Formats: sequence, C-alpha cells, structure tokens
Amino acid sequence: MPANLNRIAAAIAMDRWEEIGENTNIWNPDEEAQSFECDPLYIVCAQQRERENTDTQDILRTIMKSPRDLDKYMPEVTPEDMMQAKTIRNYYRNIIMVKQLKDEPLLDQMKLLNTIITDERAINRELIPVLNRMPAMYREDIETAELFKMAKEPSKAKKQIRLDEVVRFAGQVQKTVGGIVFKEFYFLGTHADTLFAATVRADTIEEAGWRYISKQGNIKVTGSAKRTKKINHELTYYDLMPDIEITK
Repeated sequence: MPANLNRIAAAIAMDRWEEIGENTNIWNPDEEAQSFECDPLYIVCAQQRERENTDTQDILRTIMKSPRDLDKYMPEVTPEDMMQAKTIRNYYRNIIMVKQLKDEPLLDQMKLLNTIITDERAINRELIPVLNRMPAMYREDIETAELFKMAKEPSKAKKQIRLDEVVRFAGQVQKTVGGIVFKEFYFLGTHADTLFAATVRADTIEEAGWRYISKQGNIKVTGSAKRTKKINHELTYYDLMPDIEITK
C-alpha cells in the first residue's frame, strides 16, 4: 500500500479526519472495492451490539480473504442489526445528499462514506476502518446533534476567547479515538446559549472531576477557550483550555 494510503488509513482509524486533505488522492487502482456476500455493516453491528466499540477489522479482513468464514458470523446477525445498519446508512446518505445539493465538495472521509452507502456490499482495506467506526460515529453524531439543539451560534465566533461566564451542564458525549474512549462534557452559557466542552479520557481522575462538576448546577468558568466545529454539525462551540478555573 502506498505511503499516503497508510497515512490516510491510520488517520481514519484514529478518527483524525482533519489530517486528510481534500486534494489527497486516496484511491489505489489495485484496491478497488470487492463485493461482500452481505452488507458488512451487518457483521459490525452484530459484533458491537453487546460489546460497544469492539474492533471488527480483523473479522472483516478474514472474511474478505476467505468468504466462507462469513458462515461463522451470520448466525449472530439479528433483524435489529440489519435495521441498525440501514439506519446508519440512511443517516450518512442524507448528510451527503445535503452537501451535494449545496454544491459543497466532499472531503475524502465523505467520499469513503459515500462509497460504503452507495454500494451496500462494498469492502476493501481502506473501507474496513470506516465500517468498523460507523456505529460509534453514528451514536456520537446523534448524541451531539441533540446537545447542539440547545445552543445558538455565537454572534462573534472568534478563534480564541477569554471566558468569565456562568454556565450549566448540558450533557455528555462519548467518542472513541484509536481505541481510546473519551468523554466530552458540554456546558451551556446562561446568557448567550453558547456551548463549551471539556474533553477528557474516560475512567480517569479528570473524568471523575468533570462528572462531579457536572452535578454542581451553575458554575463560573474563567480562562480561555478555542473555537471548534464537529464534522457533520454546523454549530460552533468552544473547547475549554487547560488554564480555566472553576468556581461556584
């Protein structure tokens, strides 16, 4: 696999979409998508149903090399898994359709997703990391969208701001990056309805600290925050920087 494809595949697996430039040529002529005997997302949804964020990449690679191995995994696929796969596909199909209607160029991550949702049996080495991440990506997107409904776009979205504001806990979102689970704690400004977020690794002292803070009602935050946007979401929010101080 060419070096640039290694970098791209690694960025996708690590959920570092920003590392993939729009002008990067991700397509390897020798790496055209193969056709699975079923929707590979069925296998991913089934395997991750009870073991959230399970890495299914090895399973998909094995079946891709030896299609008969599919027989070992299909009995675990339920109608609910099939419906979940369809729901995920429709969600990203709608996002891509809106971008195309707005005549927005598709970044490479969206091109990969478009390949997956256009051909429900498509699979190759570049698509496997994306297929593995799709259920978690979908959950993260849905949870984020619900939170973002509570907030408004900042009137002046500066790159970095100084905070001296009272905020209240709005909710949290879990995401997985490179197999590591993180928690995003969101807080809503009590005046401008701007969202602020603290991202910490799960099951750490930092997470316990933010979980405690989230239960304290209104809190005052001083310090700096950086303007941020999430892929697939239009709203601007601010990441809290390490220099913040919190008081009641």
